[in-house]
Amino acid sequence: MKAVLLLVAAVAVLVGCAQPRQPTGGPPIERPPQVVAVRPAPHSVVTELDRPVVISFDERLSERLEGVREWDEAVIVSPETGQVRVRRGRREVQVSVAGGWQPGLVYRVEVLPVLRDLFNNVLDEPIELVFSTGPAIPETAVAGFVEDRLTRRPVEGARVEALHQDSRHAYVALTDSAGFFALRHIPAGSYELRAWLDEDRDRQVDFTEPQDSTRFALVAEDTVVVEMQLLPRDTTPARLVRAAVIDSTKLELGFDDYFAATGGPLPGTARIYLLDDSTFVTGGTLFHGTRLDSLRAVDAAAAEEAARAAADTLDAEPDESLDALARRQPGVGARGRETRTPLPARELVLLLDSVLDYETGYFVVVEDVVNIHGLAGGGGTADFRTPVEPEQPEQPDPDPPDPDAAPPAGQPQPTSAPPPDGLSRPTRSPP
Repeated sequence: MKAVLLLVAAVAVLVGCAQPRQPTGGPPIERPPQVVAVRPAPHSVVTELDRPVVISFDERLSERLEGVREWDEAVIVSPETGQVRVRRGRREVQVSVAGGWQPGLVYRVEVLPVLRDLFNNVLDEPIELVFSTGPAIPETAVAGFVEDRLTRRPVEGARVEALHQDSRHAYVALTDSAGFFALRHIPAGSYELRAWLDEDRDRQVDFTEPQDSTRFALVAEDTVVVEMQLLPRDTTPARLVRAAVIDSTKLELGFDDYFAATGGPLPGTARIYLLDDSTFVTGGTLFHGTRLDSLRAVDAAAAEEAARAAADTLDAEPDESLDALARRQPGVGARGRETRTPLPARELVLLLDSVLDYETGYFVVVEDVVNIHGLAGGGGTADFRTPVEPEQPEQPDPDPPDPDAAPPAGQPQPTSAPPPDGLSRPTRSPP
């Protein structure tokens, strides 16, 4: 009987441990853990550091993290001189690197906002500690934003790495929810800056991961601001997959790749042939798909001007209002301000040199287009058919004038016809 009771008690303890509970000993804490001490001191110079960096908190820390799997992923050490090793204590975090802290460097230890306390309160912002193992700490910074080039949305959690070209030390940061990053107190010199979405969390740039890179030079007490646009890499030119009629002078061409938006014509050639006998019909000019509205505005302006000329109502002086300038100059708003470059698109617009016939089969041959990665040699062939000619509405015959109807106001009254004998009618003298 005693053995049975012990077994039941053991099962009860195990079940109790498996259930998450609020810690006892007082009311729940509704704020994240607060830092109460760090070692070494912030912005201190420690020539010989043979101990872990210690960050102490005012309450116990949970074993669970927010958004990462291991404690080694909760801390970033920059520059990267060895594998980061993180040990959790009851109320502290100990950080060390494989091989020890190297002399002659300025280190930045960043605890990411992934730590929890026992009440499930998560750090609301990163904790940063900067110290030196020899040199003076420079007042420099490299900051900027990382966005997706195709959607122009900020990229959260992108890895940003500034590689010093002389020392080959890599200074690392992650972007926040707004896509913002900052690398502070890094030495002057020439850098290669890389940003990528580290999808497999291996801290290495993989070919398929969206990425971008640039170079910059940093001098003492300087701040450099950069913008990075992530885009997956590609090795194949754009391929034409479809063609559709917009109107008798325009085609929409769909590709399997993106094109960067430009203000003018794009490189490449396009030719139209009859589908029946491959007779050449016409050529055309390629534009980015976002220019369709501008091309339509040009057509509308031309039609309006033709209508004015036909009615002989064209003003002697051209309309130079801002709205008119906006219609003629794509990329300028109604208030004269330059708008941002349109997003990349997979569609191109082909503006034909001549009008196509209705209800006719054609095919288009596109060559030498350049995709968003700068790869030339794209193109292909696609069939299409123009629509049936729309029926013109019949114009009603005008009604014959009514001889008995009174003339409109303001017009002179009609005079009577002269008598058949040619004699003038007698007139009545005024009294």
